[in-house]
Amino acid sequence: MHKNTMQPGFSFVELMIVFLLIAMLGAFVVPNIFRTKKGKERKEFLLSLETMLKDAVLRSIIHNEMHQIYFDIVKEEVLLRTHDDKLTDQSTHKQFSEVKDTEYHTKIKFLKNFKIKNFFINGNDEVVSGAALQEVLFYVIPDGTSQAVVANLVDEDDDDEQGISFSLVINPFYARMSVYETFQSP
Repeated sequence: MHKNTMQPGFSFVELMIVFLLIAMLGAFVVPNIFRTKKGKERKEFLLSLETMLKDAVLRSIIHNEMHQIYFDIVKEEVLLRTHDDKLTDQSTHKQFSEVKDTEYHTKIKFLKNFKIKNFFINGNDEVVSGAALQEVLFYVIPDGTSQAVVANLVDEDDDDEQGISFSLVINPFYARMSVYETFQSP
């Protein structure tokens, strides 16, 4: 009688190959999952800012009032503000108060990993070399137009040393925002 010594199963080498393939797959998939999350936060911010700009145009036309899109870098927020006649003792740029209206997009979080490299308003760069940028703003006019804006930003996430560069460009004639993957100039 002949005895069968072969047992069904996997050899050690076959198991090691499978584990190696799983490890290689994980090395590519896991980092991309986190990058997607960070990219998602940037996309959500850009979508919210675009919605805020559209709401500012709509409010400006309906109420026949000038509005501000106000970036408060220190508090990490972007606000929609409207002209306030009660603040006449303030400078012209400060005569605006936050819009509190549930029908409109009036406040969004400015991500702390965003660094503003340039913020051109009507061709003038608001970023002063050597000075910490605390606030920057632009206007939406009652006729539905805005100031010409080009903002160059870097999303400095933890994984990428250089960060991800992008630009926001607001067309003054239509008050529409476009996003570019490279820095733009006015």
